[in-house]
Amino acid sequence: MDLGPGGVRGGGSDYLLEAWRRPHGSGKVVVDGRLPRLVRRWGRLRRLDDTEAAAALRDWVELLDVGRRVTLQRINPGQVTGPTGRRGCSLVGVVADLEGARILHTRKLTSEDLVHELLHLAHPEWSETQVVLETARILGIRPCPHNVHSPVCSHHRH
Repeated sequence: MDLGPGGVRGGGSDYLLEAWRRPHGSGKVVVDGRLPRLVRRWGRLRRLDDTEAAAALRDWVELLDVGRRVTLQRINPGQVTGPTGRRGCSLVGVVADLEGARILHTRKLTSEDLVHELLHLAHPEWSETQVVLETARILGIRPCPHNVHSPVCSHHRH
């Protein structure tokens, strides 16, 4: 799933500032000026090295008000089995317990990966479709009209 250097382009910073409006615990709408800065710093779909991913995780956890400790854990692709039983698949997923949560991954992460998994933590009652759509909205990425479960349209990949 290499998106190449161009990735997918969404709206600009003004769009992102307007897009970041969601009901918060009190029912108030939150518009946070940090969002455009985070997108400029970490990108939307740029592959982050492990040091960058850890720093980006801290920023996104704070912005999304996740409310729990989250760490990153790289795992060997050989530990992952795909739907057909083939070993060596790519994985990005989150596992939560009483002490916190871990985002498990077999490849370099993107802001899209981090935001997506953090939304699962912040809103465990949301469906996968809701998480995908909110991730796309936050980052200014157009979700794939062909597959609403996919955060990025494969028709736009380079």
